[in-house]
Amino acid sequence: MARIVRIGILAALALPFVVFSLASSEALRESKVLVQALGASLAILGLARGDLLPAPGRGPAARIVLFGLGTALTLALLSAIANANVVDPLTAAAVLSPLALLFLGASASGAACAPAAAATLMAAGAFTGTLAALQRWTGLFRMPLDVPEPRFLAAGLIGNAGDVGMALVVPALLLFTSAVTARAARTRALAALGLLFALLGLLATEAVGPALAFGAGALLYVALDFRRRRFAFFVLVAAALLAVATGAGQRAMVKLRQMRTGDIAAATTQRDIGLFAAREMARTRPLLGAGPGAFSNRFVPARLAAEERTGRRLVHRSGSAHFDNAHSEPVTLAAEAGMPAACAAIVAALALIWGLFFRRRDESPSEGPPVDALLASLVGVAFLALGDFPFRIAVASGPAAFLAGLAIRHIAAGAESTPRRGARAALAAYALLLIALAAVRSFATLGQADGENLLRNAAAAPEEAAPERAELLSAADARLRRAVTLRPRAATAVLAWGSVQSLKGERERAYALYARSVTLEERAESDLNLGRAAVALGHQEEARALFARTVWIQPRLLDALPAEERDRAAAAVRKSEEGLGHGGSVPPFPR
Repeated sequence: MARIVRIGILAALALPFVVFSLASSEALRESKVLVQALGASLAILGLARGDLLPAPGRGPAARIVLFGLGTALTLALLSAIANANVVDPLTAAAVLSPLALLFLGASASGAACAPAAAATLMAAGAFTGTLAALQRWTGLFRMPLDVPEPRFLAAGLIGNAGDVGMALVVPALLLFTSAVTARAARTRALAALGLLFALLGLLATEAVGPALAFGAGALLYVALDFRRRRFAFFVLVAAALLAVATGAGQRAMVKLRQMRTGDIAAATTQRDIGLFAAREMARTRPLLGAGPGAFSNRFVPARLAAEERTGRRLVHRSGSAHFDNAHSEPVTLAAEAGMPAACAAIVAALALIWGLFFRRRDESPSEGPPVDALLASLVGVAFLALGDFPFRIAVASGPAAFLAGLAIRHIAAGAESTPRRGARAALAAYALLLIALAAVRSFATLGQADGENLLRNAAAAPEEAAPERAELLSAADARLRRAVTLRPRAATAVLAWGSVQSLKGERERAYALYARSVTLEERAESDLNLGRAAVALGHQEEARALFARTVWIQPRLLDALPAEERDRAAAAVRKSEEGLGHGGSVPPFPR
């Protein structure tokens, strides 16, 4: 059973770095949730069968951590119940997997597996950093991606340069701490080489937040014992100067200049839009929030409310008008689960770091990274979470959760309890539930990706190829129907299914599906399609209101409107923009 736990933990930590899908960008991330869930479930099943479980923490810090975490989870569950009309139950898979790894890290078998887990993460970081650097600067092993900037070519096997940067923070910090203080010269040399590759990957992505998070964790590690580690400080300074001198740090310097001139929106890649929207969600639902995982569902109404409050339009310059989170974990949690849940989670995180700091003078745990390395890694993750979303992607959340479990075990003095029959059954049910949620979620995402691909092919088919077009539409209809059946609150799947009905000439059904998609989650594209369906049904006034709102949310969609409606929609948007900040309002949604 201990071997099964070990295999599951290593699979849950390593596989998200290397398993990928080219079906769609969403399917790429979902594949990582699935393999993390499968590994975590296997380890939990092994733990349920034959291991000692972690007992509740005996120290004050451990008690605060567990109380804060339990409170945040309870409030999140209440929020999900209160917002059941938009919350997707399958979101739980992405939450339960890291929680399983946290629980495993606090167990005896998890702690025994910690050295192998740390080595696995360091190897994964070195591999991913090397691959990202080769993709960016040599053109080797590039993924078939259409990228807006060269830095996005550094996708590794993760798919997105920003995600690669977040995934490299923990491995890079573990490599750094090992290179600085490992006892064996061979271990230090290998760690230094791996660190070089991981940092090359970070530089290739030009991800400022992850680079700063690594710097914060590394500087803390040096400061904890500066007398013995002062040489590492000068190495960090030299590395930073080299990054700037070689141009790899150019984006960071640009951001610094923008901050100096007061252009905060540009310096933060317009993260202020997500923060303004999150503030409106927290203002509207301060106690229980918009619902776990429902930031995206509530984003457009919250953004429009923020525009009326601030008196300015909040359109992202990159052409992405939609935010799935606030790009800050505490703020996103406050928006989704409410202010009390966010406060409880922050208290738990602070108590964990505080308790670990005061236990660092004790004997380091025989299993896994030393206390200072744990502390530096967790501080780096916490720093990253302030301006990014590492807990939203499996490849970053899993390692962070496992290290947090090891830290909880350390501040709780490694207490153990023997599982009772009920505990074993509960753990087995947890593992099976996790597998089921992740599997259904992945099948739904893959079905949606297949259906959308068939839909695009059908839309592009020439008129003379009517039989082939009908066959493609029939296949797309079947795939998307299955995806919506598996995941009925997936607004984008419902939207695509509505487009299939539109191409088939099923006007009433297309309108109903578009309206359902907008109810679940309003997007500029969903308003546009609902407006087109309204035109087909002769609802001109409704369509015009929807077209104006579409262009307000996403200006580039003006050209996608019917030619006869473009001038009218543009005029309506200009009028709303002129009145914004002077008692005017954004284009309303038609009633």
